[in-house]
Amino acid sequence: MRFNMRRYASVTSTIFTSASFAGTNIYQPKLKSTGQSSRAGQKSLTRRYFSRLLLAATLLFAPTLSFAAQMPAVEDFARLPLLKQVRISPGGKYMSAKVANENVYNGLVYKFTDEGPVITNGVAEDEKRWVRKLRWVNEDRLVLSVGFNSIRRGTDTVESRLLSLPAEGGKPIPLFSYNNVIIPVQFEDDIVSWLDHDPEHILIQYRKEPTTRSPHVMRVAVNKRRLHKTAQTLKSGIYDWQADTKGVVRAGRGYKDQGETKPYLIIRKNVEDTWRDISHRIGEGAPDFSIRGFYSDDPNIAYVESTHEHDLGALYEYDIEKDAFGPMIFRSTSSEVGRLYLSPNNGAIRGIGYGAEQESIIWLDSAIKAEIKAIENIFPDKSVTLIRESIDQKFAVYDISGALDPGRYYIFDRENPRLSALPPQYPELEQHTLSPVIAQQYQARDGLQIKAYVTLPTGAASLDAVKNAPFVILPHGGPHARDFLQFDYWAQFLASRGYGVLQMNFRGSSGAGQTFREAGQKQWGQAMQDDITDGAQWLVQQGYADPDRLAIMGGSYGGYAALMGAVKTPDLYQCAISFAGISDLPAVVRRSREYIGGKAAANYIGRLWQDRQYLKENSPAQRADEVKVPVLLIHGKDDRIVDVNQSKKMRRALKAANKTVEYIELDRGDHYLSLYKNRLKFLTQTERFLKTCLN
Repeated sequence: MRFNMRRYASVTSTIFTSASFAGTNIYQPKLKSTGQSSRAGQKSLTRRYFSRLLLAATLLFAPTLSFAAQMPAVEDFARLPLLKQVRISPGGKYMSAKVANENVYNGLVYKFTDEGPVITNGVAEDEKRWVRKLRWVNEDRLVLSVGFNSIRRGTDTVESRLLSLPAEGGKPIPLFSYNNVIIPVQFEDDIVSWLDHDPEHILIQYRKEPTTRSPHVMRVAVNKRRLHKTAQTLKSGIYDWQADTKGVVRAGRGYKDQGETKPYLIIRKNVEDTWRDISHRIGEGAPDFSIRGFYSDDPNIAYVESTHEHDLGALYEYDIEKDAFGPMIFRSTSSEVGRLYLSPNNGAIRGIGYGAEQESIIWLDSAIKAEIKAIENIFPDKSVTLIRESIDQKFAVYDISGALDPGRYYIFDRENPRLSALPPQYPELEQHTLSPVIAQQYQARDGLQIKAYVTLPTGAASLDAVKNAPFVILPHGGPHARDFLQFDYWAQFLASRGYGVLQMNFRGSSGAGQTFREAGQKQWGQAMQDDITDGAQWLVQQGYADPDRLAIMGGSYGGYAALMGAVKTPDLYQCAISFAGISDLPAVVRRSREYIGGKAAANYIGRLWQDRQYLKENSPAQRADEVKVPVLLIHGKDDRIVDVNQSKKMRRALKAANKTVEYIELDRGDHYLSLYKNRLKFLTQTERFLKTCLN
């Protein structure tokens, strides 16, 4: 790994993430219709600074544990992870988090007192509405958004509403008003900047006019409902705006045409500068190029990730005036560049994320590096990740976990050095030993090297000890995603039931570079599927897997791969399980066109007319008669990512072909098994089904 230390060692922080402009569920209107720097001298961290559990006395966070059983119960895996979005208020007086409450999460505010944490406010979820985002904007107030499913002109959508919540008591205040407005904004929480230096406002992008496709950027007051002020007017074709750490809108991305065939990218140095069209940087056939942030002390410098010199990509300075690359800042020889951690003062880089087997961060901030090193010395076998800092940087939230440990969050008080543990994410699993996960690599039929992870069946201490075991092949969803060497509740559940699990990053997966990712284009059911098949056959050839006890299972794209495995290699597996899987590619392509950015995203799969034969041949529902093994289909009724009709169509096709199929529809089920009751049902039915087909 290489990085340039010039300019990037002075530091304070926020997390900057570049937004995706190809929204998966942003409704596309039918236009023809009406209608503080480095903390020198910080005390060294030693064990004497680390306290007992901060919240151990809080009954809400202390579930009753049973004595260790021989095998964890299905409920132990199905439970919702205890905490999400743990945030500390700017002055450290409060903590907010999404806290699991059996079936759903509640957004809660805790005040730290001498007697322990006390709940001072909150918003309850139910099965229809969920908390999407939680963020402190000042010491007395946080902003949260609530999501729900809806329909716009016959198109399924996800919507959100933005609220301002006082830290202690009081009702939340809606930050949008719809007096005399017929159609409300779909996403009220599309945040462009949290404006860390302005405790009174945040920047949000939204389409004020329902029939327009391009959003304005608005300055929204957070302490009371007021009229929003325009920070950046819309520009036709720009769907996604990007601001620097001072809140100046500096870049926009979208498409120049409604057919979404001509990518559009603009950039500027400051508010007085004219917008510069640099769309040639992202045109067809061009190397990957994305704007990752801005260095405010020199407004002519942006940070960009590009593959013009290295296939995995690297992070560079970019000269806006000259439209030219400057010095390389960082590149990894094993993965693409991940998140950037930037100073809110001037945008200086504090840390750079990347990930080979595990998600990692190169920290350029010497104080943060020392802090993390000290914590790692206390938890030598764990992954220590800085998740969030309070705005004043006096408090930090860490995630400490591992492949065999679902982990827990810790709060670090930097002024009075103390690391305080929150309760474990999966409390019931604390009493059990989880299965080892081994990083492996196998060769696909065309010579491509595929990275994979094997979760050993319970009782096995090493891969060499695994002989002729029943195995479940578990490809990930996406497909532009990837698996890491980390805790996976599906894989660990299956391993606890005696199955080995193989997960692989087949071609088309993210993180391995542009060439590897693009090798998956129009390869649904083809080379991507062959990579999965080659992994299953590798297990058998190595003697790890019993060829008569192999199953394939997955969710979303992984569900599609499970169905295609049953179609394309009907003698390889004994059964297939698809959760929220795709069965009809033409229907997916047609439906995607209803959403902004969907046309371009669908082209990765195939074009409706030019690729019609390919789409048909690689649609499991079109080839149901080739299936020889039992199939279990599970789908959420309210899935807004993959329509439930995809699984219904597969069921009909299998029944018409006299095949063995089970279909389970999850009430209030979404694409992510967000409700405990649906996670429990999914795992319970998976366990039952695998017992019948793998004996």
